[in-house]
Amino acid sequence: MRRGAKIFLIASLVAQAAALVRYVILARMLGPAELGLAATLILTAQFFESLSDTGANRYVVQDARGHTSEVMGLVHMILAGRGILLAAALALTAGLVADLYKAPILAPGLIALGLTQVILGFQNLEVRRVQRDGDFRPEAVMTIAGEVTSAIAIAAAAWIVRDHTAVIYGLTARALIMLIVSHVMAERRYAWAFGKADAVAFSRFASPLFLNGLLLFFGSQGDRILVGASLGAEGLGYYSAIILLIYYPAAALSRFVASLHMPNVARTRDNPEKFAREREQLGGRAVLLSTAMLLGFCLAGPLFAPLLYGHAFAQPLPMFAALALLQAVRLARCWPTTLALGTGDSFSVLAANVVRVVALPAAIFAYKAWPSVYAIVGAFILGELLSLATALIYQWRRRVVRARREFVRSFLFTLVGSVAVALSATLQERMWAWSAGVAVVLLGTLALHAWTERPTILHAWGLVRSRIFRRA
Repeated sequence: MRRGAKIFLIASLVAQAAALVRYVILARMLGPAELGLAATLILTAQFFESLSDTGANRYVVQDARGHTSEVMGLVHMILAGRGILLAAALALTAGLVADLYKAPILAPGLIALGLTQVILGFQNLEVRRVQRDGDFRPEAVMTIAGEVTSAIAIAAAAWIVRDHTAVIYGLTARALIMLIVSHVMAERRYAWAFGKADAVAFSRFASPLFLNGLLLFFGSQGDRILVGASLGAEGLGYYSAIILLIYYPAAALSRFVASLHMPNVARTRDNPEKFAREREQLGGRAVLLSTAMLLGFCLAGPLFAPLLYGHAFAQPLPMFAALALLQAVRLARCWPTTLALGTGDSFSVLAANVVRVVALPAAIFAYKAWPSVYAIVGAFILGELLSLATALIYQWRRRVVRARREFVRSFLFTLVGSVAVALSATLQERMWAWSAGVAVVLLGTLALHAWTERPTILHAWGLVRSRIFRRA
């Protein structure tokens, strides 16, 4: 039984909306150059977080002993140590990172960001453990409180300090509120523990994730690193402002889908019939949400970017379509990733991310051959698609998914995205006859895509109808 699924979805949306509001405030009040510096601070912090990812918050949900006080105490101790190590790493490397970006002004901010990592390291993971029983309410409340506080704090700080350090005040306020709420809403008191058997079991799960976190960072944030290195802080400010319009909705949906399905995947993995239903719902929802988000951003992105940030942030239509496809494929990847982690297979996630990082050298080579943001984005789209294919092939070899079904699903999803990019290019060049033809192809591809996903669509429609009639 799922409790709080609605509020958890709302919390995920609030979190990403608040993050978007933070960037809108920074862009409006500080301009693209300071926004780029703020984005650099956040990217560096995320790099160290990815490098030290242990998957502890996922382990307490999927592991058979994850609910025990011994395992909870172990992961609490590990997370606290991780937070302290992250703070130390940020302090020790602040000068080097500032020199790398040719912005010495970044160093004090990087050191200050270490405080947020220490604070978050002492969270009570009870808010995650209760999700084993389908209770998503504690994490939802914690998320809403933290993200809303962060947006308010950043707005106040930006008004006062008028520079990129405003983001530090907002993220510190967010960490404090999340820490407090996690302890207030916990069913059990916070404690540390260590057991050799549990530590060995956890290390087997976490070990692949250390490297995986680094690969995940370069796969998901490498495009922004290359844009910043190639175009400077101001160029990164423009790019970040546009991509974050879709990054945050994608992150919210990915987090919601993964959190909602992972407990069920873990619970049904030993029951082939129930697992097959859960696998089909997960795959169908992931690709349909990804498709809807892709098309929605192609339509809404060009309108909302100048409206939110100002006319200086307007971009050509193909840029919005290309970024929409990039983030849509990243969202779709939550489907095989959730299957892997829900069945305790962290190695296949690592394998997919190893392939994903091929985008980084490909993007460097593409940019040298064709100095354009499109070259970087195209290379990363290719990396995401190769990673998705690798993950599905690996899951097929483990007999977790069916090869033909997943190939058709992935192919149609990719085809829809590719045609949408082509349509945006013809519209940008005002090639109206070509635009009409490509639009017809897009509609036909969408119809075929919807037909193959009709079980998921009918299931969703059934849920909607039941709720409407219940209220009536």
